[in-house]
Amino acid sequence: MSTSQPTLKDIAEKLGLGLSTVSMAMNNHPSLAVATRQRVQDMAESMGYRRNPAFSAVGSRARWSKATRDGTPLVLVYEHLNREANRGMFDDVLNGMRSSGKRLGYTVEEVVVKHAKDWDVLPRQFRARGVAGVIFGQLFNPDVLQHPGWRYFILLSFGLQTQHLPLHTVRSCRYRMALETVRYLIKSGHRRIGWIHARHTDFIAEEDLDRWAGVMAGLHEAGLSPNDQIPVFEHKVTEYPVKKINAWIRTHRPTVILSTLAWPIYLRLLDQGWKIPGDFHFACLLGTMPSAYCMGMRYEAIGERTVEWADTLLRQGEFGLPETPREALVAAEWHEPKPE
Repeated sequence: MSTSQPTLKDIAEKLGLGLSTVSMAMNNHPSLAVATRQRVQDMAESMGYRRNPAFSAVGSRARWSKATRDGTPLVLVYEHLNREANRGMFDDVLNGMRSSGKRLGYTVEEVVVKHAKDWDVLPRQFRARGVAGVIFGQLFNPDVLQHPGWRYFILLSFGLQTQHLPLHTVRSCRYRMALETVRYLIKSGHRRIGWIHARHTDFIAEEDLDRWAGVMAGLHEAGLSPNDQIPVFEHKVTEYPVKKINAWIRTHRPTVILSTLAWPIYLRLLDQGWKIPGDFHFACLLGTMPSAYCMGMRYEAIGERTVEWADTLLRQGEFGLPETPREALVAAEWHEPKPE
């Protein structure tokens, strides 16, 4: 019994199609009918066909250097709860993606996943529609990436992710954002910086380590005296111990409070009767708010860079989960508080 891997020629003979037709179908060529592409790809999967990475890359460079990619869809996909909780961020990212897509010849669509079972059918649906690339927002369950159907697409992620994803990712550098935030606060005259640090899980996630290192580096760089050094107040992301926070503020009297969870902490401080900026100023490490110092991600720029990278991956034929995930970093921007 032969143990050799099936080839495109084997698939063509099985289906009674020409070799060039099978090759085009395997590469989601838009000139072929969706039904033909689906039929060929289903047969390839059932026969255990695997792409040759070298030949795939050569073919992709030739194919995506032509005008045939005009209008080819890329899909931004995320879970319903995440979309609702981060509407402004996703809107900005989507605008940036569509801006780059228009320039490079792609359409960008968004798909919101409402039920866990939907993940199982998405790869087949995307293949039937001729989708070339899938861009993931924050995932609550990274295991969905193990579905074998994702190998037909270029895959990327963007923004914030508390768990490591085996994908190429476009984001801002959390360490740099934290370091620059402390530098700006020192430059603005603040010496007593109180940090309220929210842990995402019971273990210290990667992004927590990045921010912790950045803040600590900034405070060390400033050469603060022992009298100006304030112990970090830590709490779980799901808990807001306001009584303990009040006691911490009264004991250490910070001139500015630095927080990752900006709005929840800010609003609870106001509810407790604190005047901001009367009693102290407020600064956030994530997002923007008009009344606070903020180091904000440039989400439109992240969206633009994500589609540019998707175009590069398509030209290089890098489909499926990457062997070595890489990151592209987009500089964040500083916001001063706006006068009320």
